[in-house]
Amino acid sequence: MIGVNTGRKVKMNIPVSWLKSVCFSETPLRELKSFYRATQDEKNWTFKANKYQKYGLAFHAEFVRGRGGQPVFYYDRRNIPITQSVESLGHPDLHEKTKAILPLCEPYGPKVLEPEKEIDFRWEREWRVVGDFQFAPKNVAFGICDESQIEKFEGLVDNAFPFLDPDWDIDKLKTYLEKRNLQALAEKL
Repeated sequence: MIGVNTGRKVKMNIPVSWLKSVCFSETPLRELKSFYRATQDEKNWTFKANKYQKYGLAFHAEFVRGRGGQPVFYYDRRNIPITQSVESLGHPDLHEKTKAILPLCEPYGPKVLEPEKEIDFRWEREWRVVGDFQFAPKNVAFGICDESQIEKFEGLVDNAFPFLDPDWDIDKLKTYLEKRNLQALAEKL
């Protein structure tokens, strides 16, 4: 059991299994580079400081929504009425009614243990699927990896979907997508 993260000591116990979710970002193709680099700290290459790397799988938004994907509800933990409302979702008498929404709530503002520091990941445009996320290779729009590893990764998935490098500029990305007959993706740039 864990508590709802309200910026205070644990108040309500929530079964960890209820919070299990798979996270996605609704990042436009042209912003992939900015997305993974936003958390990079070249002076401190620890996992925690460098949350995102240039590897991943991309899905069409409709597919994620069809699997129960919902946008994350970000709330400012300094807004006491909203924070109290979110806190109340963790009340034991409401557990069965609120467990579907609890994994979708995410505070921003001062860090709990370091209030002099702010945390704000609203720019991630995060979506979550509560529980597991089942998919087949045919459901993947494309993969993301370093250019030097594209051939290797495409081989690992039997060329079921293409891979691209998020460091490419928009012109290179568009040319690559068009060359691979992926005009639908190129048009989204």
